[in-house]
Amino acid sequence: MLLVAEGPSAAAVTAQGALAGQVMVLGFACAYAIASARATPLSSLVAALVVTAGLGAGAHVATGAFTWSGLAVLPMALVALRLWRTEQDPTTAPTKRPGAQLVVRAVLAGVLVAGLSTASHLLGAGLVGVLAGVPLVMSVVAPSIHRDAGSPAARSMLRGGLTVVPGTATFAAVLAVTLVPLGGPVAFATAGVAMALVNVGVTRWGDRIR
Repeated sequence: MLLVAEGPSAAAVTAQGALAGQVMVLGFACAYAIASARATPLSSLVAALVVTAGLGAGAHVATGAFTWSGLAVLPMALVALRLWRTEQDPTTAPTKRPGAQLVVRAVLAGVLVAGLSTASHLLGAGLVGVLAGVPLVMSVVAPSIHRDAGSPAARSMLRGGLTVVPGTATFAAVLAVTLVPLGGPVAFATAGVAMALVNVGVTRWGDRIR
């Protein structure tokens, strides 16, 4: 949307912000997982959102000081995955209301994209990119799974969400570099291939270290 509305330069700045914004996904997943070991779904959510807000503010400041500071999220995500072991709990019940959760995910994603696109002139392309990393879907799904199936199931879901952070960050980084010189179609295709390769690599590596 921003590429069409404001051109490749603004879209590239947004991609740089989105790269830094992935630290919020990382922070939310880790904070909720730690809190959920002892806290209720609501308390875990509040703790994770506080951490997410702080990391989002820090990401925005860091991006302003150093454009490519968001690249730090790549090693951070890999370290978190390496230290995070998935619990095996055969008594965990299946998650309820999968249809409702899919609808909520779609609606939240649509609202976020539409809202950020509308506010891009007021907030600036960089901040819009950072805010695009807000884990709205995770913040709805994690407490729901926590409540319905227990903390181990919620932590397993969050770890799964964490595995896509390196790929998403790679997509944003490649897009930021290629949008201006290569144009939209080629840049998105290149970024998509890079993201797919990183996702496959991280998934295979993550399966070996479980």
